[in-house]
Amino acid sequence: MIEVETYLAAVAQRIERAGGQVRRERIGPVEAMLGDVYEASAIARGHIRFTAVVAPLATVTAFAVRDFITHVHQWSLRTTHQVPGGRTEIINFAGLVSHDVQPDAVATAADKPPLQGVGSTRPVVIDLAQGQVQTFTGTRLLGMALQGTIRAKQQFLYPHPAELAAHRPPSP
Repeated sequence: MIEVETYLAAVAQRIERAGGQVRRERIGPVEAMLGDVYEASAIARGHIRFTAVVAPLATVTAFAVRDFITHVHQWSLRTTHQVPGGRTEIINFAGLVSHDVQPDAVATAADKPPLQGVGSTRPVVIDLAQGQVQTFTGTRLLGMALQGTIRAKQQFLYPHPAELAAHRPPSP
């Protein structure tokens, strides 16, 4: 089984490989690791700012997922700066990682995220005990091509726990 710190390190490595810088910040009531990744996009007619946020919690519940989405979205609105020379789509991934994920949290992560005005914040729940990553995979008022870009970025930034276990050296 993958440990929380191992998973956080893998996300940090993915953020850096995508050209982002990793930092830690308080997002609402929790200390989170996050990074912004900017990508030029003809589909979005400008740039896309992907923000990967991941925070460990002892237990992930539906309330925690909804609360964290709200805090990440509010944080994003306060910190978003337009990329010079173009329009910027804002896509936030609000990730919670734990060995104890309640079934209602999984259902909440898979539901269509609420409309939030500017930008989009999508929940990502990483259940290390079950080796699962849960998130909304449907479409929201965006075209299918942009939706595919968002899904691919989320899958890259939040690796499946089995991927990490396969790359881990055996224990002595």
